[in-house]
Amino acid sequence: MPTTTKTRLFWTLHVLGWLIFTIVNGGVNGYFSGSKSVVLINSLVGLWGFLITLGYRRYIYKAGWKDYSLSQLVWPALLGTLIVSAIWMAISALVAYYGIYFLEGQRVPLWILFINGTVSGLLIIAVWTALYFSYHFFRRYTQAEIEKWKLEATLKEAQLAGLRTQINPHFMFNALNNIRALILEDGHKARLMLTHLSDLLRYSLAETQHEKVSLRTDLETINYFMALHSIQFEDKLKFKSEIGEGLQEFKVPPMLIQLMIENAIKHGIAQQAEGGTIQLIIQKEQEHLSISVKNTGTLGKRVVNSMQSAGVGIKNIKDRLALLYNGQAYFSLTEKGEMVEAKVRLPLST
Repeated sequence: MPTTTKTRLFWTLHVLGWLIFTIVNGGVNGYFSGSKSVVLINSLVGLWGFLITLGYRRYIYKAGWKDYSLSQLVWPALLGTLIVSAIWMAISALVAYYGIYFLEGQRVPLWILFINGTVSGLLIIAVWTALYFSYHFFRRYTQAEIEKWKLEATLKEAQLAGLRTQINPHFMFNALNNIRALILEDGHKARLMLTHLSDLLRYSLAETQHEKVSLRTDLETINYFMALHSIQFEDKLKFKSEIGEGLQEFKVPPMLIQLMIENAIKHGIAQQAEGGTIQLIIQKEQEHLSISVKNTGTLGKRVVNSMQSAGVGIKNIKDRLALLYNGQAYFSLTEKGEMVEAKVRLPLST
């Protein structure tokens, strides 16, 4: 909170608080005593309380009490409350003594006036002190929380950026190796692969800077990606997709599905002499978006290979999900019959 705002807030509450005290205290005492002089005296008492607590606040700033921890503040605050309330009651007793004498011609022992106001004066100053320090404790706590979340957000963004930068070199390395192998065998296919690769790179540069993109946009790149690999694998790779209705605008991490499919091709289809099929199924399951990539083959050493594949693969998927969804997204890799299924479940609430 800016300094001017804090100062304005303090003055508003300070003036309002003492004004309410003066009106209530003067009104109650005036009503029961039936004396107009009591109202005037109590107004002066309220004014002195207003001025003395301003001085108390100034001392707190100079002494640095507002930066103390709770354990450090206990004794200074207690002592300060006693001293300030004693000063206020002493001045109030003098005001009442001379006010009653000049306005009503009566002499009331000074010590009686002091004793009568001690309990209420101590209570008022204690409340003022408690409210004042409570505000500062609350402000420090909220500021610390804000700084903590800012630091965590910065760290998370740095980690996500690191994970995203892992994907592009990994994909480029594989794609360029495939194109190099095709240049001498089939120049036309190599040129087609370069075209599809340029489309993918355009997407990569534009979209992977964001934490999430629409499913519609991500699926467009899947088409480029599969077109690129269909040239390489020809009839050995069959791709099927099934997308649930109304999910096109749902936000997903960019290139997450592509990475799942790439793992399925590299560790599944490429290991089969006769090739195989990849199925992409995206649908709503209760409160989650389910993204399933199934491929022909068996797990074998796929999990180990994916975990050690230059830091990408399954580990990258899991790390990104953990950072983006704070434990609310899930990844699984299972084998069912002659099919391997990689599945991600994202919370729809996000």
